[in-house]
Amino acid sequence: MEFDEEDSWYYKEAVNIILGFEHHTVASPLNGKNTAGIDKEEFTFKTSEIGRLVALIKDWESTKMLFEGKQMDYQEMIKVLRVFRCGFYRNDSGEEEGYCADSLWGCRLLDVIDTSSIEEIKDYSEERVYWFDFGYFEEENLWVISKDDIREGLQLEIEKKYIHHCPFFSMETVEKLLHALPDQVNLNSDKRWQIRYKKTVSGSDMLEAVGIKPNLKGELIKDQEENRNIPPVSFSDIGGIDDVIQSIREVIELPLKRPELFRYMGIKPHKGILLYGPPGCGKTMIAKAIANEINAHFIAIKGPELLNKYLGESEANLRSIFSDAREKQPSIIFFDEIDAIAQKRSSNETLRSESRFVTQLLSLMDGIEDYGKVCVIASTNRHESLDIALLRPGRFDYTIFINKPTKKGCRDIFRIKTRDMPLSSKIDDEQFAEKLHGLTGAEIDFVVREAAYNCLRRSLDLRECIATDNNYKINLNKLRIVETDLEQSLIRVKTMQNRELTGENGK
Repeated sequence: MEFDEEDSWYYKEAVNIILGFEHHTVASPLNGKNTAGIDKEEFTFKTSEIGRLVALIKDWESTKMLFEGKQMDYQEMIKVLRVFRCGFYRNDSGEEEGYCADSLWGCRLLDVIDTSSIEEIKDYSEERVYWFDFGYFEEENLWVISKDDIREGLQLEIEKKYIHHCPFFSMETVEKLLHALPDQVNLNSDKRWQIRYKKTVSGSDMLEAVGIKPNLKGELIKDQEENRNIPPVSFSDIGGIDDVIQSIREVIELPLKRPELFRYMGIKPHKGILLYGPPGCGKTMIAKAIANEINAHFIAIKGPELLNKYLGESEANLRSIFSDAREKQPSIIFFDEIDAIAQKRSSNETLRSESRFVTQLLSLMDGIEDYGKVCVIASTNRHESLDIALLRPGRFDYTIFINKPTKKGCRDIFRIKTRDMPLSSKIDDEQFAEKLHGLTGAEIDFVVREAAYNCLRRSLDLRECIATDNNYKINLNKLRIVETDLEQSLIRVKTMQNRELTGENGK
């Protein structure tokens, strides 16, 4: 900083600020110049003083402002000050990398090009510049993202704002975020986007396709939503899975909700997840709850439903399922009891059609990345009988064991199943749940449902109720499920279990 003696109201204040810097000279009869030499460390911690000094001396003819040997005007120096002030706030916050990471490109000052994913854009504005504005149509409905153009735009902003002078700025972080962006957008398969047009001539109706934009309220989205199957099941409807729910959400929900996280980390998410464990423990309910949580189209398949006696039809059915999932993504394809169609392959004539089916499934699983936001989930009670190729990396390589509920899980399931039932206030659900330990979720559901029937049988003449249509008077307020109703249904379940064990042992 340098300036001569000036006939100004602000001259004394400017000189006082100069005196506060470590290296300075004040105007004297032998030297009429006031100067201040400021190193980067002092520049960082005295941005307020420097900002005030720059504002005072900016219009004086004798003023010279140099930064790293380059002469700057007032606006340029303010930009440099903003960079150093941001670094000071980072140090003061104690957040270190977190302070910079909480921004668009890992830098709070680099904010012209919006990196928001389509899920994050609630109010699209053509006035803003988004990452998907940079690109070109390779085909009619295939928009290729030009990451080189985005990079060039970022470089211009970095230089214009002098961000490269920040000691904490990392171009490596910018490159990782660039890598996390998708390489292309296929408007045929991803209906969340639509073409952005502009008029070729002012006042004319002639339109030119110039890019893409989010289809936030378009008719295509409405039509698609009407044809999508979203299960009415949430995690609040499922109990006894607290120990695995975090893993389930990490490997299934997170990739479908935030795919850019995986591109940024440089990894591919698990595209095939296998839920296995005893029957009746909620594997199907879990798959439905995930679909509900992320508003994903849910395709539930009982393996044998796809099999067809005619050559090639089974494989065609399977390809059609994957194609439908791609059209309505985000999607979850759920193979219930996959062991019925994907057992270990054999050369036996009777198993050849199933073998071809498994081969087709493996091929589709290998190319699942091309389907976009599609996840394949399968469930089985016979994990050991599956074809080993199905469990290799890139297929159903992530397995989650869904066991019978713990005592706490039994209590949670019991409370969920009885929350809308006229349960007697004398029932201690904590104590009764102890008796349910060892049962599956489906068996607990049966206990509760059968208890309701026991209550009806005890309180009403059901034969007369059915025979007399609407003439049989019922006082609903007197219907209360008591502990005896529950105990009777529990005994029935235990009896059914013993019969199954006896039957198995007798074989």
